[in-house]
Amino acid sequence: MASSPFDLLAAQEAMQAASHQGVNKFAKQLVGFDRRVAAQAIGGLMLLPALQASTYRLEMLAHAAVSTCTGDKAPRQRDLSEWLAATGRAVGHHEDPAEDVFLGRVTYDARTTAF
Repeated sequence: MASSPFDLLAAQEAMQAASHQGVNKFAKQLVGFDRRVAAQAIGGLMLLPALQASTYRLEMLAHAAVSTCTGDKAPRQRDLSEWLAATGRAVGHHEDPAEDVFLGRVTYDARTTAF
């Protein structure tokens, strides 16, 4: 297999580091909110078919809320909207909607296979 001048592993590590920094910066906004109420609200968003393509950011938001929220403030709809947008900026580039590919071709060693 021919080597590529592009280091895929280094690129993935750089993307993960940038995502991690973005999530950590964003998570500081969640400290004043109630963990249980925030988790319930985010869980409800995960059930909306219209947000299926945002599953990755919703999961990251849920992790950030459960690990960071320590207050007693209930999140409002505006808070949830801002959180969803912020997590999209931090990790949205990792999202791959479920309806994106049902059949794909993989070419390896001069052979093509459909999956």
